[in-house]
Amino acid sequence: FLFMKFKNLILFIILCLVFFFGTEYIMDTVFEDKTPLWKIISVSVIGAIGVFYPFLKKGKSFEFNDILKHQKIELELNQKLSQDVFEKLKEELNLNNYVLGEESFSPFTLNFKSRMSLKSFGEKYSISIQESKLTIQSKPKFIIDFLDYGISKQNVAEIALLVNQCLK
Repeated sequence: FLFMKFKNLILFIILCLVFFFGTEYIMDTVFEDKTPLWKIISVSVIGAIGVFYPFLKKGKSFEFNDILKHQKIELELNQKLSQDVFEKLKEELNLNNYVLGEESFSPFTLNFKSRMSLKSFGEKYSISIQESKLTIQSKPKFIIDFLDYGISKQNVAEIALLVNQCLK
């Protein structure tokens, strides 16, 4: 019963343990350190707890997808977006510390990014409209930066709110 309640958290800590143990074991083998197995296991547990600790606050609302920088939201639109709404959205994004990116080939696609901070290297975002569906996507700026403890998910939700405000 307890496993089902906290399934995502337990799977995440197991994944972290396996990752840290594998890394430590491979490094030990490659550099021929002959580190005792108990030290490799203890370092793996400490590393996994360090990565895992911020998620303890989320509890059962934690989903594994929350930690990834790749986020996507699709919204159904009741009305057609005009170029005026897109211009208003650009202004709102600029006021909320997002930096507009390069112009896209499509007139109904908007590219922008978030600034680097102590918690994140930043993300790249795109808003695109196809027919009556609006899609908001986030991706990491750097390939190796794929975890962010839910910051990207919060930003995508905030951008969805900005889009709704611009539609009013």
